[in-house]
Amino acid sequence: MKLKLKTFQNTLCLAALLATPVASFAVPTTYDITAGSAPGFSGSWLHAGSRSTGGGYYANGVKAKMAGTLTLDMDALTASGSISGTGNFGLGNDDWTLNFTGASAGTANFYGGATDLVSLDYELFDSAESHGTGTFYFANKDFNGGNIDNGPNYINDSVLYLWGNNWVNEGGKYGHDKAYFEYYGGTPLGLDLYGEAVPEPGMAALLAIGLLGFGATRRKKTR
Repeated sequence: MKLKLKTFQNTLCLAALLATPVASFAVPTTYDITAGSAPGFSGSWLHAGSRSTGGGYYANGVKAKMAGTLTLDMDALTASGSISGTGNFGLGNDDWTLNFTGASAGTANFYGGATDLVSLDYELFDSAESHGTGTFYFANKDFNGGNIDNGPNYINDSVLYLWGNNWVNEGGKYGHDKAYFEYYGGTPLGLDLYGEAVPEPGMAALLAIGLLGFGATRRKKTR
């Protein structure tokens, strides 16, 4: 009987551990937005879209480091969450909050023929008032030239790397480019996001049960 009970305990612990990776593919996924260390991608920043990198894309100008959470459902195309930080990215030095309000994909056409991997709707606030709404567009494109496997731009259920601007670089098609955006009153901004998926609470508990079970079994063996 003891042997059967021990076998059942070991099986339960193993099942709990094996189930954890499956749960990491849950939809929607919440990402902890923080600093990254991948080559060519330094972290999570809200920045002025002022330095051209060619092909109609604009990298960091003056910038503010941002942190928070983003909950993204790539199946239903929904987004929510908020990131915040202090700094000056061209609109003055202040405490800034960027709220994510929606998502879309495959609807924007970039210079060179790329579409958007994902686009994130937002509303931007300083410490006193709203600075309006808009959309950040992230091209379905590898900006690191294959230097790393994961982006930018890249999303899976464990990590995301995103780098984009709040206008679409269509390279003159329909006149939609940075100059067109500014002419009609837009403030060109860029957003860099690095995020790691936050474990589902249920799966974290399941993993803890599995580890405790293995620990208990190990202690019994050493006595």
